[in-house]
Amino acid sequence: MNKALKTITMVYYAFYATTLLSALMGFMLTRDSQTSIVAKSPLGITISSIVILYLLVSIPLALAGFYRLSQQWKTIEDEATKLEKYTKYSIIRLALIGTAMEISIIAFYFMRSEMSLLYCFGIAAIALIFCKPTAQKIISELDLEEE
Repeated sequence: MNKALKTITMVYYAFYATTLLSALMGFMLTRDSQTSIVAKSPLGITISSIVILYLLVSIPLALAGFYRLSQQWKTIEDEATKLEKYTKYSIIRLALIGTAMEISIIAFYFMRSEMSLLYCFGIAAIALIFCKPTAQKIISELDLEEE
């Protein structure tokens, strides 16, 4: 279980690190107003809509889908198989939510005045906090014996 926990934790913090790098890159690329996109233009509205739609689909899909799958994994007898599936789908869950966080912060920097994208970033960051891996969480979600 420790290997699975380390792997998931590394991916979890990697998404926060890449988001910080994305924010830094977005800031550096949009320092001058020539590279920003007008929020009320058709392109700006399309980008905002895509980011919000992705957020609205990915977070419930990731959280609810993972919960349903973890309920099925409880019936598996082999602990190694449980942990393998848990690790694989935890990374997918983190990727779905982490991607929402990253694209919303990048879009925010390119459309400076669009506050809804900053809210999307906040929502995705909070959803990612709910996915924070801990040993106790893995034990309870998979009905494992405590080590």
